Amino acid sequence: MGCLPQGDLPVGGCCIGLPGGYFYGNPSIDMLPIRILLVDDSRDFIESAIRFLSADAQLEIVGCALSGAEAIDQIARVQPDLVLMDWAMPGMSGLEATHQIKAGPGAPGVVIVTLHDNLEYRAAARAAGADGYVAKSELGQALLPLIHQLSGDCLCR
Repeated sequence: MGCLPQGDLPVGGCCIGLPGGYFYGNPSIDMLPIRILLVDDSRDFIESAIRFLSADAQLEIVGCALSGAEAIDQIARVQPDLVLMDWAMPGMSGLEATHQIKAGPGAPGVVIVTLHDNLEYRAAARAAGADGYVAKSELGQALLPLIHQLSGDCLCR
């Protein structure tokens, strides 16, 4: 189940239906894009994140999920390099989903993206295996540099 039907995608870019999600972005034929799975229980946040991330030609949104359990199901299908994971979601939390994802072989990178910005949450994310942590209040300044840093550090294909 994709979280954004084609009619709900922002205008611009390209939109190709994929199993379990939708691609929206500006892939370059000269380099492999960083494949991203968005996970958040807020459709509004996902739509905003798609608009924000699609401005970077090195990023490709390969899917989105509305829960931690759905994210785990989609990983094998869409094979992201990076998962942008909300912390607080109904059912399985982003923290538990991160722990399960990182326990698997060939796990993608995971960045926790959350409203909460304190040392205890950051430490818990690190303990669950997250590769990064970004408060939603700092998203515009911190997310793209972190994604590109991680792509050089640990998002090998």
